[in-house]
Amino acid sequence: MTERLLKYFRTKQKEVQSEKTYDTQCPFCSMQCKMQLIEQTIVTRKKYTAVGKDNPTTKGRLCMKGMNAHQHAFHSERITHPLIKKNGEFVRVSWEEALQYIKEQVTAIQHEDGLDALSVYGSASITNEEAYLLGKFARVALKTKHIDYNGRLCMSAAATAANQTFGMDRGLTNALSEIPHARVIILAG
Repeated sequence: MTERLLKYFRTKQKEVQSEKTYDTQCPFCSMQCKMQLIEQTIVTRKKYTAVGKDNPTTKGRLCMKGMNAHQHAFHSERITHPLIKKNGEFVRVSWEEALQYIKEQVTAIQHEDGLDALSVYGSASITNEEAYLLGKFARVALKTKHIDYNGRLCMSAAATAANQTFGMDRGLTNALSEIPHARVIILAG
């Protein structure tokens, strides 16, 4: 009986099993590692696997953050629609209502405290084109001179330490291809 049920399940599984592949890149650091996200549908469940694609810097390897980057998009607690706090509780609203609310709040702040009362804070993992657009948005749309990105806070300590230790503030002092030939590697962080 068990063997029959197992055979039936495996047959059904093969009938409805499918696989889709999405070319993408890791969103976390400036390496922007290229990868494929493989979505396997088995009966009613989905399984995701990230596979690194060859690139000059990492040779197709992915770090733990990159291998699991897709989990943010599929997390059960991810916010997928606009929310506005009303009477102490967040309630779902339409995009039109959310954007109108943002416009009213931004306009009120700038009217009361001036155009430079607002600032824009970008990510270190955005592309050059996105960084350009973010700068345009800050300076042209919001008319603020205050724009920054997390790399200044995130990397300033690392850059200072690397400069004092190695004489340079960015990158590695050796090629990644030299790592297998090292007798000792110290990782700290």
